[in-house]
Amino acid sequence: KLPVLADMLRAQGHGCQLVTLSSAQMLEVLIDVEHKEFLYEQKAKPVSERQRWDRSKAAKYPVEDGATYCLGWSFSPATSVRQIDTLIPVSYSDGAHMRSSAAGILLSTVSLDSDHHVVPLTYSCLLTNENEHSHTIQLEFSKEMYGEAYDRPERREISDQDKGMEAAWGKAMTNGSKAFNCARHRGDNVSTTVKPGGSEARSLYEQAVKALTLPRLEEIKALYSPQAAAYLGQVPDAAQYIAACGKLHGESVNSTVEAMNAVNDEVRREFSSGVHMTAALLSCVKKSSKRFNENKTKAHAAT
Repeated sequence: KLPVLADMLRAQGHGCQLVTLSSAQMLEVLIDVEHKEFLYEQKAKPVSERQRWDRSKAAKYPVEDGATYCLGWSFSPATSVRQIDTLIPVSYSDGAHMRSSAAGILLSTVSLDSDHHVVPLTYSCLLTNENEHSHTIQLEFSKEMYGEAYDRPERREISDQDKGMEAAWGKAMTNGSKAFNCARHRGDNVSTTVKPGGSEARSLYEQAVKALTLPRLEEIKALYSPQAAAYLGQVPDAAQYIAACGKLHGESVNSTVEAMNAVNDEVRREFSSGVHMTAALLSCVKKSSKRFNENKTKAHAAT
């Protein structure tokens, strides 16, 4: 059913691809998922009881040599593809874990129209972890669907910039677009990492993020403690301050896409097997259609 649905969507102008892997690649994905689950389990234990990961003891998965496996799918609505040139060139990206029996993620990339209505660009439902490989799948498919309108010098994308996103962005986006660290998540990290004075460091950082000019940005940075300066200096200014990055239209956090994680809760619950992979995609299509029609109604009501 899934290949048939993907073909039908492509015939109607949507972007849809099935992500497939060789048996060797699939085995690596399964072991990686097991590894991450092992690490989460160890974090819950007292330090004295934690163990090291031993790959040789990983489960023996029934992966057939020479077989092709479906890791998941990527989807871009036709309505988004057609209006990409009219959208604000700031996008937001985030990943959310599935709420099903299967380990997996839903990667979402969205943008805004001129009325600041959310427009979904790309979704990827994948039976894997959030890592460089999964983010690369999302970025490469977005580039394929939106071309130069997506990967261009004016493009800014706000995300957590962790779990492989930074590495994936550096390899996939080659035409001068810039990735920006979500200021809220980075502020949380400043509070917990900079000791002593985490609260004061966060306050100064948040002022620096919203500084309107480069001279004002430098004035605020000069007030950083040595610890705060050392931590914040690990990321280029253009990736964490609006004035240094430019073209962000005043945006600095990725809460826009995080709200979509809740909206797509049904998609995340459906994705638990080969059959439910199809149901999850169909649910995503229906929700995207509903959102477009709601945005269209709002736009017409305003004229």
